[in-house]
Amino acid sequence: KPGTFLLVKTPLLMVDKDAELPVVLLDHILSTIYISKEELIEHNYFYGFRQLTEVAVKALSPGINDPGTTVESLKALVELLAFRIENPPATNIARKAGNIRLVTQMDTFDELFRICILPIWDYGKNNRLLQIGMKNSLNELTRDSNNTCIINLIQAVNDEMIKGEF
Repeated sequence: KPGTFLLVKTPLLMVDKDAELPVVLLDHILSTIYISKEELIEHNYFYGFRQLTEVAVKALSPGINDPGTTVESLKALVELLAFRIENPPATNIARKAGNIRLVTQMDTFDELFRICILPIWDYGKNNRLLQIGMKNSLNELTRDSNNTCIINLIQAVNDEMIKGEF
């Protein structure tokens, strides 16, 4: 997957030794590979998701205690997730005849949701401002998707809010 850490000499892709790859296809395959120690959003959209998640969690830390920044980061993440629902990344490169020649691995929506949203909830679920922001943001996201991960977290948020009422 893009953003995966690889040790030197780790195989990156496998090619059938009998495959006769046209130069155009080989060029296209090689153009999809980007290896760097830098984390640039221009080359991997996931870095932006992760940075927003880190800002949200850090803002909830006792030393910073800024749930407003967490909620704003959460809103940005939800906008990106909504976009991702509507625009899943291409994972196949095919010949003109439609035969799939290359399959790439990308984070699924569920994986992105779990990696980005759940740490924010885990860290700040006792913060009332985050509870309200999370509930509102997730309700917006369910307009685009009836995803089980989203529905389950909405239920957890509702349960936590009920538990915290006087």
